[in-house]
Amino acid sequence: MTIWSVMHRIRIVMGKRDGLYQLSDMIEFDEGYFEKQVAEHTKPNLKRGRGSERQINVAVMTESTILENLKSGKISNNCRLFKMKVLKSHMTTEIESLIKDSLAKSCCVLR
Repeated sequence: MTIWSVMHRIRIVMGKRDGLYQLSDMIEFDEGYFEKQVAEHTKPNLKRGRGSERQINVAVMTESTILENLKSGKISNNCRLFKMKVLKSHMTTEIESLIKDSLAKSCCVLR
């Protein structure tokens, strides 16, 4: 078994784990674009910027807890759990459905 196959098995297991829990408390939510692998000979012909075939839209959510250092008084965020999901579109209905399925009803979402 190669390292490549082990890495992909770990990714599959981690993806399945995300479906087992819901995020709670204060949630930070954002969308990001990640470049995906495409054939080298097609790269020059692809559209650039938003909507490019080279990029994929991903929703990123994390539980965020505000911590205060009692000595210095500095405030920082502590992130516990993360969830990432590839979005098929930029439609509000898809994002609302993702939030409904992934987050507890009592949480507060920061965008």
